[in-house]
Amino acid sequence: RQQRRGAATTPGGTAAGALPSTRAHTRAGHRRRICDSRGHVAGSVRPDPRAPRQPSASLRRCTRFSFAMDKLKAARRSGDRSAQPAAFATGVELLRKRALGNAAESWDVREQVFLAALDLHELEVAESLLKELETQFPESQRVMRLRGHFYEASAQPQEAIKVYAQLAKLSATNVIATKRKVSLLQASNKPIEAIKELSTYLDTYQADPEAWKHLALLYVQAGSFRNAAFCLEEVILCNPHSFLSFAAYAECLFTVGGDVGTMLDARRNFCQSLVKKAGPANARALWGLAVTTKAIQGYLDEAASNKPKPKTKEAAPVVDEEENKRLSAKALDELCNARMAPGMDAIVKAAAKKLSIA
Repeated sequence: RQQRRGAATTPGGTAAGALPSTRAHTRAGHRRRICDSRGHVAGSVRPDPRAPRQPSASLRRCTRFSFAMDKLKAARRSGDRSAQPAAFATGVELLRKRALGNAAESWDVREQVFLAALDLHELEVAESLLKELETQFPESQRVMRLRGHFYEASAQPQEAIKVYAQLAKLSATNVIATKRKVSLLQASNKPIEAIKELSTYLDTYQADPEAWKHLALLYVQAGSFRNAAFCLEEVILCNPHSFLSFAAYAECLFTVGGDVGTMLDARRNFCQSLVKKAGPANARALWGLAVTTKAIQGYLDEAASNKPKPKTKEAAPVVDEEENKRLSAKALDELCNARMAPGMDAIVKAAAKKLSIA
C-alpha cells in the first residue's frame, strides 16, 4: 500500500514523514492520558469538592498588599512615633517591589516613609523619596516643608531656616513653618531673634497659649521676668483652669519682687494655684507660698523698725500679719505631713523650720 502511494520506506518499515501507527506508538512507550470531562487525569486522586479552595498566587499577593496598606494607613492616623520602624520597613518593601505605582495614596505612603526615615536617620532613603515628591509636586509648600525637615535631620539649621522663611513669605498663615523657624533659632543660640520672630507671630495669633508659654520661657532664659509675667498673664486668660500657669506666674512675680505689693500678688496667685489643685500633689505652690509669706514677713519686720523709708506716691498696701502667718503654717504643715521618699522627711522638716514665721 505504501509502494502504491509512491512513498519511500525506512529500514524499520515506516514511511518517511508518516506518523507511526497507534500500535507503534504504544510499543514506543508513549501512552496517551485519558482525561475525564472535569479535566482530572484518569487514575489520579480527585480532590474533595467540599474542601476549601486555596487562593491563587495573584490573590495572595493582592491580600498582602492590602494588609500592608491598611497597616500604614492605621499608623498615619494614630500618629504613634513608636510605629515608625515598622512603617519604614513595610513602606521600603513596597517601594522596592514597585507595588505602589502612581496612585493617589502612594504619595501619602512616600511621605510617611520619608518621615519615618528621618526618625531612624536613614538619610539616603529620605533624600531619594524627597526627590520623587519634589518631581511630582514641584510647587507644593508641603513638600518645601519636608525639605526643611530634611535639612534639620542632616544638621543644616541655616538652610532649614531659609526654607521656613521662604514659606512664611509665601503664606503668612503657615503656622508650622514659623514655629519651626523659632525652634531652630532657639537651638542655634539666637534667643533675641527667636523672641522677635515669636512676638511677630503673636501679633497675628494672640489666642495661642502654647506660643505665649514658649515666649515666657524665652524671656525667663533672657532674664526678663516682667515680660515673662506678662506672657503668663496671657496664658491664664487663655486657660484660667491651669494650676501650673498660676504657679509659674506667681514665681515670676516673686522673682521680680521689689515691694510688698508684688509679693502679695505672688502670694495670691500661689493660693489660686492651690485652689485649682490642693494638697501635697501641688508641692510647687506649697513651697512658693511658704517662701512668699516668709518674704512678706520680712517686709513687715522692716516696716516695724525705725528705719527711714523712701517716699513714694502710692501708699503701701495694708498686710494682715495674722493671715500671713496662718497661710505659712498651713503650707508648711501640709509639706511636713506629706508622704515622701525615705530620707526626705528630715530635709523637708529642716527647710520648714527655717521658713517658719510663727
